[in-house]
Amino acid sequence: MKPNLGYPDARRHEGRLIARTEPCVAGAVLRMIREVNKNEVIVTDGPYPHGISRVVKDAGYERIIKKCEAKLVDANEGPYVDACSGRWNNFPRYCLNREIAGADAVVSIAKLKVHLLTGVSLCVKNLFEFPPVPIYGYWNARWYLHYPIRLPRCLVDLTSIFKPCLNLIDGMVGENVQEWQGPRRK
Repeated sequence: MKPNLGYPDARRHEGRLIARTEPCVAGAVLRMIREVNKNEVIVTDGPYPHGISRVVKDAGYERIIKKCEAKLVDANEGPYVDACSGRWNNFPRYCLNREIAGADAVVSIAKLKVHLLTGVSLCVKNLFEFPPVPIYGYWNARWYLHYPIRLPRCLVDLTSIFKPCLNLIDGMVGENVQEWQGPRRK
């Protein structure tokens, strides 16, 4: 399960997260998954510069993850494997966290918000946190992937690798103007 937790923006409006997936939404999805699946469930994202544990704590996910017996995996940490993007648009393969790349199913839970380069930041854009910062860099090579002409192609590649089986959008509180630090929209 990939909620939108990729940036250390814990601002709230009326108790709800503005830029990250609301814990109650992720918790409801985890509980529904647990009703039909007793296999390992991973909650993941690739927040930078803070690790996933800190972001999960700041966002209020710790209790939900523990209660649903899910495993927390930071997409930025190794070991890594090469994942083939099939009919690639940008690159034929991406180096990704091995556990995430080997997932049987992916659920993307995005936050309803504007994105400066893609117009909106929804479920497919939510997958962009999977390329690890230690491999792709943050302001250099990863920015290369995020550059306006390459980002849509990169998102097609990541979608062909992960093939999300369920996409949800948390629209309890949205974000306007830009994807991080933008003003809230209710």
